[in-house]
Amino acid sequence: MPKDSVANKWIGISLISMATLYLLTISMNVSLRDYHDDAFYLSAFESGEFISFLSHQYQTWSGRVLVDALMISTIGYRTFWLFGIPASLLLLSYSCCKMTSSRAGLIPMSLFVILFASMPVQVINDSVFWVTGFYNYLLPTSVAFYVFSVFLSGTDSKANQIISIVLAFYISYMEQAALCFLVAMSLTFAFKRDYLTKFSALLFVIVLVNFIICIKSPGSEQRLYLETWNRLPQFKYYNVFIKFSLGLDKINELIMYVVNIPLITFCILLSYYRLTIGKLSISVKFSIVFSVAYAILQLIRLLSPAMNSHFFFNLGDISGETFFTLYKYMSYVLLTMLLACLVTIMLDLIYHDHSFFIPIVALLVGVISVTVMGFSPTVFISGFRVDFIFEVICSFMSIFVVNKILK
Repeated sequence: MPKDSVANKWIGISLISMATLYLLTISMNVSLRDYHDDAFYLSAFESGEFISFLSHQYQTWSGRVLVDALMISTIGYRTFWLFGIPASLLLLSYSCCKMTSSRAGLIPMSLFVILFASMPVQVINDSVFWVTGFYNYLLPTSVAFYVFSVFLSGTDSKANQIISIVLAFYISYMEQAALCFLVAMSLTFAFKRDYLTKFSALLFVIVLVNFIICIKSPGSEQRLYLETWNRLPQFKYYNVFIKFSLGLDKINELIMYVVNIPLITFCILLSYYRLTIGKLSISVKFSIVFSVAYAILQLIRLLSPAMNSHFFFNLGDISGETFFTLYKYMSYVLLTMLLACLVTIMLDLIYHDHSFFIPIVALLVGVISVTVMGFSPTVFISGFRVDFIFEVICSFMSIFVVNKILK
């Protein structure tokens, strides 16, 4: 179908209209909650004692100095976060589309927004439709993706590079975003040494140093101690393997127990694209079949909620009676196989298109962003908001493949 056909124009208009409607929906449905974190930070804003509050937070609870500073100085201004939330989403969509193509147009950005909107409601409620969640998740993640897009382009103007260097200090003080940024840069350096420049090295050092300052702050140490005793007293006795297992359980919950539309979309698009290119090896054929089967079964669950009960994607909680039954661990086997299949397909595509190292890095970073939560005693009470970066990455990878299909 010609790119300038009437059908394509209407598709583009529809995508832009849907994305615009979603952004308006966000603005009309976000408000401060009168309890927990929103109320806590609003009281700090109203007190006007910003320096003493930040000092107390740094010493007793959190090392997120810059994130907290922005929050307590602006949370009382409704206009800031009312427009800041959709603006952050637009920045995120722009950055993701820029990493998939040399330029970011309205149509791919709109498609990203629609995929973003389809992420599990449990994730989006506490990262977008929650004001404190905006400051702690959406905004730092959007900024991190923007800075990474500037790093990845390698051709951006000096102004963009200077802005990125300044923003690098900010993203360092959201632990999950900073860790993912550092891992992504390290993996990119490993895949392509050409990305190792003075600018990228400076970015890496800034984020690394400030990330260490954040996690080693007196407040972070104190919080780890208190959360361990309050949430998971036996946590301090866990070895690395057990903590990794907790993180694996977290990613298993997200991929297998929840109908994950962005991931389903990526599985289908990636499989379709590989089918259109060259011959298929046995391993790639199996990977495609398994990935599509996962997507189809999850869509069946979406259309038939009754299958959520005692289905092999959702076998219920582990108890003393079911701990030693093999079927209980079927979802973990399926999780491992799915991730292996997706990586297999993308590694095969690298032989045809070297740029596929980007979604490989993205998938690895996404998985790490969730599994690393196993090293926190709050792994089971953090909810789904800590899966936000993984969901954004799934939407990004889908846009990446769409761009390849349409070329």
